[in-house]
This record gives sequence, C-alpha cells and structure tokens, in this order.
Amino acid sequence: MKKITLISFLFLPLLLVAKEKITLSGFITDAETGEPLINATVSENGGYTGVASNSYGFFVLRFNNSGNAQIRVSYVGYRPQTVTINLVNDSVVYFRLEKGIEMDEIVVRSEHTGNLIDNPETGVIEMNASVVDKLPGLLGEKDLARMVQLMPGVQSGKEGSGGLYVRGGSNDQNLILLDGMPIYNANHIGGFVSIFNPSSVSYLKLYKGGFPAKYGGRLSSVLDVTMKNGSLHSSAGSYSIGTLTGTFSYEGPIKKDTSSFIISGRRTIYDLFVSAYNYLNTNGKFNGGYNLWDLNVKYNKILNSRTRVYISFYKGKDQIFRTSHDKNTVDDTIYNLSSRYSYSWGNTVASVRLNKVYSGKTFVNYTVGVSNYRYEIGNKVKIKNDDNFQETSQSSFYSSITDYLFLADYESVLGANHNFRFGLQTTLHRFAPANNKSIMTGQNVTLADTIWGAEKSFVPELAAYISDDYRVTTKLSANLGLRLVSYMMGNNPVFSFEPRIVGNYKLTRNAALKFSFSQMSQFTHLISTSDQALPSDFWLPSTNLILPERSTQYSLGTFVTIQRKREYEFSFDMYYKSLKNLIEPKGGTSFYGAGEGWKDQLIVNGKGYVLGGEILFKKTTGKTTGWIAYTLSKNMRKFSSINNNEWFPFRFDRRHELTVVLTHEINDHINFSATWVFMSGQAVTLAQYKYLINTLEFDQDDDVYQTFGEAFYYNGRNSFRTPPYHRLDFCFNFIKKKVNGTRTWTVGLYNAYNNLNSYYLFIGKNAKGETKLFSYTLFPIIPSISYSFKF
Repeated sequence: MKKITLISFLFLPLLLVAKEKITLSGFITDAETGEPLINATVSENGGYTGVASNSYGFFVLRFNNSGNAQIRVSYVGYRPQTVTINLVNDSVVYFRLEKGIEMDEIVVRSEHTGNLIDNPETGVIEMNASVVDKLPGLLGEKDLARMVQLMPGVQSGKEGSGGLYVRGGSNDQNLILLDGMPIYNANHIGGFVSIFNPSSVSYLKLYKGGFPAKYGGRLSSVLDVTMKNGSLHSSAGSYSIGTLTGTFSYEGPIKKDTSSFIISGRRTIYDLFVSAYNYLNTNGKFNGGYNLWDLNVKYNKILNSRTRVYISFYKGKDQIFRTSHDKNTVDDTIYNLSSRYSYSWGNTVASVRLNKVYSGKTFVNYTVGVSNYRYEIGNKVKIKNDDNFQETSQSSFYSSITDYLFLADYESVLGANHNFRFGLQTTLHRFAPANNKSIMTGQNVTLADTIWGAEKSFVPELAAYISDDYRVTTKLSANLGLRLVSYMMGNNPVFSFEPRIVGNYKLTRNAALKFSFSQMSQFTHLISTSDQALPSDFWLPSTNLILPERSTQYSLGTFVTIQRKREYEFSFDMYYKSLKNLIEPKGGTSFYGAGEGWKDQLIVNGKGYVLGGEILFKKTTGKTTGWIAYTLSKNMRKFSSINNNEWFPFRFDRRHELTVVLTHEINDHINFSATWVFMSGQAVTLAQYKYLINTLEFDQDDDVYQTFGEAFYYNGRNSFRTPPYHRLDFCFNFIKKKVNGTRTWTVGLYNAYNNLNSYYLFIGKNAKGETKLFSYTLFPIIPSISYSFKF
C-alpha cells in the first residue's frame, strides 16, 4: 500500500496536465560537421528559463500562447543565434551553430549558466572532447575518461589505475555506457588509459547521484560516453604518435548532408621495438611483450527530417604474450620445442539505433545491440622431430559475460511545465564465470579433450521506467522518477522498486539549492582477485547465495555562479549512501580451475555506508581557467566473518582528497596546463608486530626437540594507512597551423617533483638485518612527448 501511495505522489502532476498550445522542437548541430551539440541551451530571448538539448541534440520548448517569439540558442565556443519565429502551430526547427572565437576555457559542464541553476540535476560531471587536448596525462596519453578522476567525489584507486571509485563505491558499481551499450572493463593496461580513444569520443557525462530513472543496474555512478558521428559536410582526419601509443582517425560524408562515417584506431608502438629486439637478441628463440589496440567505427544516416539511424561498433584488446623456440637432443634424436603463453582481455560492442520525432513533441530512440567482455589465459606446448613425431598440449581458461540488449526510450511533452520520459529495457545476460579447457594430441598420447568449469547461464532482466521533469513554480523544479526491475534468480523472478527524486530550488537568479534521493539495485557482481594493474575479473550473477546489492543515497547541495568580467562557479554538495548485500572474495581466492566451487570462495551479505562532502570552485572563462576540488569522506564496511563483525574502512577509503587544475593560454600557439593531486593514505592491513612460537615435538624415536616459528598480530582490517599521496603533472602544447592542417607538439612531466608515492608496502630487512617496512614506488618522474596532426 505504501508503494501505491508513493507512486501516486510522484506522478500526481502528470494526471493534472492540460495540453499546451504551442510546441517548438528541433535539433542543434555543429554547422561544419553536423555533430549534435549536447546540452546546448535554448530559451525565449530575455526569458527567465531555458531547456537543454539531449544527447542527440534534440530539444523541446513549450509556449502557452501563439505569436512571435525570439528564440536564443547558445553553446560554449559557438556563436549564439537569435531568431524570431511566428508560433502558430507546433513546429520543428534546425539550428546549425558556427564556431566562434574559441573561448580559453576548460568547462566541465558545457552549458549556459542559467541552465545550470535551473536544471534539477545534481552530482553531474560533463566534459566535451576539447577538454582532453590541454590537460597532461600519464606517459602523455590524452584520456577524457581519466579526467573525471580530477573531480570531487571520484577516486582512481591505485596510482595508474583507471578504475572509478565514485562516492565510496567499488569499481564494478559503475554503469559505463558507450553509445548506450554497457562496457564491463573500460581500461587498458589495468588503467593507464581507458578504452575511449579521444579521437572518437564526442562527449562524456558522469552521474554521481540524483540518477535519472532511465539508468539502473549499478549502485554508485553512471558514465555515459558518446562517440562522434562523423562529419556530414566535409572530410577530416588526425593522427598522433606518443610515448605509449599511436592513433588515427578519419571521418567524412558518404552522401553529403545525408550520411557519414568515422573510423578511428589506436595501438601501442613501443612493443614493436621491444619484440624486434627480443627476437634478434635471442636469434629467434624468444619473444614476448605487451600490446593493446582499439577500433571504433560509426555510421549515421538521415532518413528524413524526423528519422535518423546510427550503427556503432567497438572492439579492443589487451594482450601479454611470450613465445619460445628451442631444441633438445635425446638418444641422438633432435626434438624441436615451441611454446606460447598469452594473457588477454577485451570488449566487443555493436549496436543499431533509430531516432524518430513524432508530431514535433515526442522523441523516440530504439536501440538493439550486443556487448561482450572476455578474459582469457592460454598456454600451448608443441614437441616434434624429423621422424614425423608430434605431440601437442594445450590448455586455456576464460571468463566472460555477454549482454543482448533492446532499449526503447521516449521523451514527450505533456504540458507547459512537464517533460515526460518513459522507456523499456530488456537484457539477456550470458554468464561464463570460470571455464577451463585442456587438449592433448599426439602419436603416443591418447586423444584427450576435456572441458570443465562453472556452468554457463542465461539470465533475463527486464526494466521499465517513468519520469517527469516538472516545473512546479518559477523557483521550484523537480525530476520525479520510478524504475521497476525484474530479474531471474534461478527459476524465480525478483523485483526491485527504485524511486528517484531530484529537486532544485532557485534562491536567486545565480544561486540554487539542490537535493536528491535515489535507490539503486545491482544484479551482476564483479569479483577481482587482485588489486594490481593486471585484471583478474569474474562477473557473476545474483543467486540465492549472492543477493542483489542495494544502495540508497541522499544528497543536498548549493550551487552559485558569479558573473562579472569573468565567470566563476561554486558548489558544495553533501551526501550519505548506505549499501547492503556487499560481497568480497576470501583471502587467497583463485578462480582458476575452481569450476562450480567459485560460490564457496566468497564472503557475502556485507554492509557499508559512505558519508561525504564535496567542494568545487571553477573559473570557466579567460586566458587562465581551471578548478579546485576538495572531497571529505568516510567509507566503511562490515561483514560478519571479517574483523570480528566490526566496522572497518574500505580499502579505498581516503579521508581527504584535493585537486587543483590550471590551464593558461600563453599565446595563440602555446598553452600550458598543470594538475596537482593530494590524497590521504590508502587503508591497508598490516601486522602490528610479530612474536616467536616455541613448540615441543617428538620424532619417530620419541625424542623431544624444539621448533621455532613466527606469528603475526593484526590490529583489525585495513587499520593501517599508507603515506599521503601527492604529485604534480604539467605539459606544454605547441600548436602551429600548416597549409594542410594543424600540428601540435606536447611535452610533459608526470610526477614533476619526483615524489616517491607508495604503490604497495612490504616487510623486509635492511642492510643491518633489521626488519623494516618498505615502500615500493612504481611511478617516479616520467617525461613524455607526443606529436599530433589534424587535417
């Protein structure tokens, strides 16, 4: 009964809506490329409020009266347009904005200030692709996804890791989307760079709280990444060569103003030299190395003024390999030995989307696609001689998850103050958590081909959502949402009821008070048996043992803009998040060869809570721009079989985190950027002291003798802190326009003052033989240089 009452309360405004008189809708695109401009602001000129375009550049503006209206469209870095439209009937219009004088900004939220204050969204980070061009990166790698780690409430875990720990959540509690499709591992090299090639990405949006009802399946955040569509008007391309990788991108129209494509790729280059050196140095007997690659392809076609089709494809892979060739002589017979070991992981994602506008005020997006993540270890050994003798031994282990997905999302105008969204999502999950295969063939070997491991399972998930952007008064607006999920656990469906409320109250024209309440459920779980750089990831379904994880989050914040000669933004956000049904792997867990036994290697039914506050101050215009971000948080966990059932800090609990980001335009050809990061030490479990154990034992002759051993005393789980972490990165970009394009040299330093941050701690003996605690540093000062050319 309570649920019915809450539903009625949430959506009572929808029942009272009267049809508005006039609706103006349309699309906003880049005049040069045809790319949609996401979060462009559309308003009646001189009006108090406006609306923002969605991820396809679509917007809807409502009017109660007919007649002439001045419509203003604006977007950061573009010349605004103001047109007069005679509003008689519902109309669909198209705005193509031209790039203006590029603003010397590094805007995190690329929208008009008024929209920031009016919009009820809270806990949101937005970045466009231009941000990444200026900021420094590890080994010179530009990475838009890693930039969000510089914002409050977002941590990276270990140094060099691309994992996102958002408001105290774990890495698997982030829903990561690429053109609407889920990604299960978004990192290369364990996190040095993300899988999102900057040359193919248009836009990124991260929700830390106040989640829209259309998103679900994770507890802590939603990272929505949009690929470029490809220019509809002219061909363009780029390539770059850096310390770690080389990239390329090319885009252009297939039929001008009607269809276009973009293709981009990336690959490591240093491994080519390492492999060649290994091969030559060992006369072909040994080779090995590491490589990664990405491929993005996208096609889009305008069928008519109201219908558009997108086809997206991504495939990427990391691989560590080792090969060897040798000879061995037995009884005057020469045997040739060869072996190959490989360790790989990667994603494959494909989708088709159809956009359609009905009656000028209902926007529909249909998506069908598949997403696969596979983690695999393989080993192959071959022995042969000149007498046609041959034996082969081959073994492999793999873990994978595949999603087959269909989405239908609707946006519709129901009244002058209502923007209604609803949709349906069906997903078929295919889990293969731990599978082993062994093959032996040969003349002296009985053919053996065995497969064992956890049984593959297909698990359907169905979700429906409904929400309303409701402007209650000129000062108060809200987003009221509800998501209902059905998930199969064995033969039984489990239902999750997830209300969402986000509110915004305008204190003044330049200040707002925002609040949110969200409940989330997670039915898929990641078990990672290592926190080092290389992944060892196993995705598992919810079962009667592993219950769905749940979270409830509350937030309250203040947002202020200061518009003088330069524009400044300030925000302060407080939040509280409770977690339940958490899981952890047992100490020493290994899933290799575990088969169905993986269920016995987990600790389940954990609890958690996160309490925090975030401060963000930004300067968004002028030659010098940037931001200061500070996070204060407490992140605790509790399991009945860990730490005597007492609360302990989560391993990525960092009480304080401070980030300073600065960019400066020296002139039209040189710009400078720097980032400084400070974090409290990471929580780890270390022995407080050790003591000797003297034991009396008897041998086979019943003689007594003494044995000595060591025992360690631990003062609780994660009760020790590593030293505080801090580093300074900076880079210079040297830009020069050539006849056929623009060349950029980027020179930078990572950890510029060479602070020896601790990657992990270990106990050892010093030169005097004394037992000491030592710290291992993985990333000292690292210079980088890269070259890029856009044509």
